[in-house]
Amino acid sequence: MTLNEYNQIPNDSIIAKGIVPNSHEGITASRTRKGDNLIWIAKKSYYGDWAIYIHWEEKGEEYVLDYGDKVYSIPDIKKLLPCDDEVMKLYRF
Repeated sequence: MTLNEYNQIPNDSIIAKGIVPNSHEGITASRTRKGDNLIWIAKKSYYGDWAIYIHWEEKGEEYVLDYGDKVYSIPDIKKLLPCDDEVMKLYRF
């Protein structure tokens, strides 16, 4: 995603979402639930920054948005939502 594409997304909206396995090929969230699926949601905030949240698939999207764990690993962030450096600078760590 380029900064131009990012700027076209309204604030306080979901940028992208998906399901990824808890694994080295996906995102490692836990050593005890390898292979279980995680929901991830990238959300642009009301203020224009953004973050990605994850949690177990069975919890559902609303739970992920309300209580999900924020992704802090830059390689994981870029794996889930490929973006340029300008968009990455807007990530809310």
